[in-house]
Amino acid sequence: MSISTSSSKHWIHIILVVILIADLGYSFMQHYSEVIDGDLARITLSYKEVLSDPFGMKVVLEGKHYPNPNRYFAHLAQSEYFKKIPLALQFFFDPIESIYISCAILKLLIQIGFIWLLAIYANGSSKLRFSSLLWTTFLIFPFIQNTQFNSYLGLILRSITYTISYSLSLVLFLLFLLPFYQQAAHQKSMLQSNWMKLLWIGLSIIIVLNGPLVPPLILIILPTILFFWLLKRVDFSNDQSIITKVQKGILKMPSGLTMVGVLTILFSLYSFYLGTYNVDNLTIPLSERYQLMGKGLFKHVTTKLAFPLLLGFSILNTVLLSKFQDKEAKFKCSLFKGIAVLSIIYILLLPFGGYREYRPLIISYDTMMPISIALIFCFASSSRYLLLAYQNRAKRFFLAGISSVLIYFMISDRPNFGKHDCEKKMLTLISQARTQEVKIPRPCSVLTWDIITNKYHSKHNCKLLQLWGVTDVVEFYSNEDEEKTQ
Repeated sequence: MSISTSSSKHWIHIILVVILIADLGYSFMQHYSEVIDGDLARITLSYKEVLSDPFGMKVVLEGKHYPNPNRYFAHLAQSEYFKKIPLALQFFFDPIESIYISCAILKLLIQIGFIWLLAIYANGSSKLRFSSLLWTTFLIFPFIQNTQFNSYLGLILRSITYTISYSLSLVLFLLFLLPFYQQAAHQKSMLQSNWMKLLWIGLSIIIVLNGPLVPPLILIILPTILFFWLLKRVDFSNDQSIITKVQKGILKMPSGLTMVGVLTILFSLYSFYLGTYNVDNLTIPLSERYQLMGKGLFKHVTTKLAFPLLLGFSILNTVLLSKFQDKEAKFKCSLFKGIAVLSIIYILLLPFGGYREYRPLIISYDTMMPISIALIFCFASSSRYLLLAYQNRAKRFFLAGISSVLIYFMISDRPNFGKHDCEKKMLTLISQARTQEVKIPRPCSVLTWDIITNKYHSKHNCKLLQLWGVTDVVEFYSNEDEEKTQ
């Protein structure tokens, strides 16, 4: 009987792995089919000021303003990746094909990072068993929406540039937070050795000088964690002065994590300071920003079913979880309530981050990514616990409920294959051209956000295409005049 049961579990695990691989393959094709965004060439080739000044010393010493002075590592990663990986892939694919495959590979790796880390967070155990993590991934990967719900619940963004600046930085942030979570959930520190502490300090420098979302998240989350750790360790029952009590409480805190946390908070404040010298900053009244944010939040919650559905089930799961009184259930309930409070604080502080023309309502798929990640974690973590806690009829009823949600999201993530076909044809046209200037049909955009009417706007794009070996002749391209197209 035990041999039969073991064999059944083995085959179930194989089936689950096959399903997961099939889903990742499906995602790869979705990523491969996306068009190339309009910032890729410009950031890969022309952001020399930030790439020559990793820590923003020109801002500090000279007061210089330039684009994104606090995003060195994001731009470095993008520049190095797209200068080298497409060329490496050309051992196997033609130059045009190598561009789309490079984008798809990077997006898929980031997607795997999200699934893996969220599974570890949601698993709820200090011992990471493969079978347990495998089951947990099935509560997570359906929410990685690449097409229909991407603008409302997307963790991998359509633009590869935004994916690097936002998605990659948030994956690194989840990795950075893992020791703090393990300490809070299991009183187990990952930062015992000095080399691990140094590694995490290095990681903290990378994440604060990477994407725009991480520094504010750090300044909201880490002080809260450190404050509650201190509060739990201060003995308020004795007659000593409050300063002495606090000092003794600090000494009882996990030293390695506390040191890394404090340093990361300071690094984030510095990153914020550098960000004030970003030339892309636009100023409109704060009251107007809050009005715009209200409209953006309403649109985000009401336009598509994805976000309110995940939010509703996360709240329902938390209510069901509160009926259990064991240590793990109480911890999860407290954690979810804390996440809710911090999420509200994060949203309320968004208008202080300034205004961007490309984000007219403040609230957007990119600024809401931390909330989406938090909801996916809450749903997966609570669902896993309840599936294990419920028995018989209650388990079957609950399993049917969450299965319907997961299946709905999986079905909704439509293929959208062939989205880049028009752009790909125009790249082929450019590659075959023997003149320095090329006119392309108006409906198609090539490495741009929109059609190009001024040929000089394609300068950086053509230089990148030359670097990739797509063309060695074309210096400029633009779309045909509207009258000619008609």
